[in-house]
Amino acid sequence: MTVEECARLVARQAGDSYCCSPAPRGGIRVTTPMLYPDRDIVDVFVFERGDGLLVTDLGETLGSLFRITGEGSCSPEQEQAIRALCHRSGIEFRRSGLKVPVNAPEDLGNAVVRLAEAVERIADILFSGPGAANPGEPTEEGG
Repeated sequence: MTVEECARLVARQAGDSYCCSPAPRGGIRVTTPMLYPDRDIVDVFVFERGDGLLVTDLGETLGSLFRITGEGSCSPEQEQAIRALCHRSGIEFRRSGLKVPVNAPEDLGNAVVRLAEAVERIADILFSGPGAANPGEPTEEGG
């Protein structure tokens, strides 16, 4: 799949606010309108895989959020909530990243949107759990 083909499929299925560009390892970066809590843009990646495509975050979701929070992992409750969300959304949750297999090109836009929305929800889970900080919000110390 070329970047242009990906862009046409994603734009038709998800909207023009998703932009495709070349990515390392022969993949395609899809820049989404979704944001991490620190206002960084959520990107997902598309790779050809066997008979289909794979949409993944390349491990950026948990990696970025752990860099923001300074935490090396999430609580068992947060991990359970993330696993449940991924299960409901048809997303594979692994330490190496979030993944959505796509068997037919006409399902690509849906997979990109599902993964990008899940990334936002995972950010909410990690930042709204016990002891989690919300960037940009005042703290008791006068922030």
